Amino acid sequence: MFEKKKYINCFENIHAPAGTLRRIFDMTINSKEKRKAPLWQRVSVAAAVFLAVMAISVTGIASHNGFSPAEGNGSLSSFLNSAFGTGIADQVAADVELTDSSGNVVKVVHYPATERVELEQEPAMELVGEQTIDINQGLTVDDYTLAVRYLLLDENGVGLLAYDVDNPNGHGLDQVGNPIDGVPKLSLLLDRGDGEMMDTRTYAQQDSFSSTDASYVCYFTPFSEFSAEDGLTVTIAAYEGEQTYYFPLEINIDNGDQVKSVSFRADGAAALLSPLGLYLTCDADTKSGGEVVYDNIVICYEDGSYYTVKGEGVVNIAVSSKNSDHKTCWYAFNRLVDAENVARILVTGAYAHGDGQVDELSYSFTKAD
Repeated sequence: MFEKKKYINCFENIHAPAGTLRRIFDMTINSKEKRKAPLWQRVSVAAAVFLAVMAISVTGIASHNGFSPAEGNGSLSSFLNSAFGTGIADQVAADVELTDSSGNVVKVVHYPATERVELEQEPAMELVGEQTIDINQGLTVDDYTLAVRYLLLDENGVGLLAYDVDNPNGHGLDQVGNPIDGVPKLSLLLDRGDGEMMDTRTYAQQDSFSSTDASYVCYFTPFSEFSAEDGLTVTIAAYEGEQTYYFPLEINIDNGDQVKSVSFRADGAAALLSPLGLYLTCDADTKSGGEVVYDNIVICYEDGSYYTVKGEGVVNIAVSSKNSDHKTCWYAFNRLVDAENVARILVTGAYAHGDGQVDELSYSFTKAD
């Protein structure tokens, strides 16, 4: 059966500046009424699920000691298969009716398909195995345990985080990490070291998901240029009445831990391609209020095969974000890309000027010298 809410959670993208998301989050957690209002629903559904929300009882959390080494170990092969293979479900294209408060249909939105492909474990290990960071830190609150297992990050700030959730009495989460009853009690946040939020999207590993246990992959992209010195902080925000408690887990990034990218150039544009994702920008002058939209992105391999990242009727990205300059985007892939064996990247789109004029864009990227 097609689940409308789940589908919206998976595909709706809002590329707001990070400061906007932080302000929305602060308004949400500081007011009980706002946590239950439609504003929260819009944040959790439309703001790229930047909160991996978990409905948890948090009695007595003020005395909690925070993260500590997690029990058990994750499975690297299972993580890679979920992150870049068929461990996470694909989606069929669908039309979704959006209604007003009276139930009247105000708009019909078409959501494209997303395609997952089988992962070859040996090539995957060669591409990113050594760069996969084994974190294995956990936090237990009442009957709930969250264990952060793995992190993958490229040098452009595109990455993914794997974590497990366990509650023998039922975790109450759906397959995109949102509370089924709609009322958040515990949230997983991902920030850069300077406090700027990352854009994230969360998906459950199919074979792991039950009413008591779930393994999730949280994909993320930045809103501005990223470097290893920025670091990352995973924070669990727990709510008890009107109080909010934060349990941070700081992750220091070494340059050697980052997945490297390959530089590509086109006339008037630049791209950085890694096995995890794509950084894309052009030299359009957007100072007058214009914006660039990249509609079609195809990665062409030297052997003649290709990967459609975005195209007509299909979007094979896990999450994407856009800088406030309106011309720089980051894309997290739903499969691994052997960047060294890519011949070219084909991109088309449009540049909408502030005065309403629209120019078509077309780029053919090749490896930079």
